[in-house]
Amino acid sequence: METTAQKKARLVRLLHVAKGQLQMDDATYRTLLANASRGKTSSKAMGVDELETALRMMKAQGFVVTLRQPENGRKDLPV
Repeated sequence: METTAQKKARLVRLLHVAKGQLQMDDATYRTLLANASRGKTSSKAMGVDELETALRMMKAQGFVVTLRQPENGRKDLPV
């Protein structure tokens, strides 16, 4: 099970990926964060609920979450 800290770190990473995929400039990104969190302009200062709201807003703008494939193109199999 994912801890709160792990979930927060995962959401922050996703937001940064979304920012790049949507080609957002810094001002637009921080405005979106502020709208999702009652004024906070840093993803690290936001709570999990606020981060999830920001991610939903980015998905509404076209962000698509994709899974990264291993470099060799094969699925990693457990040993």
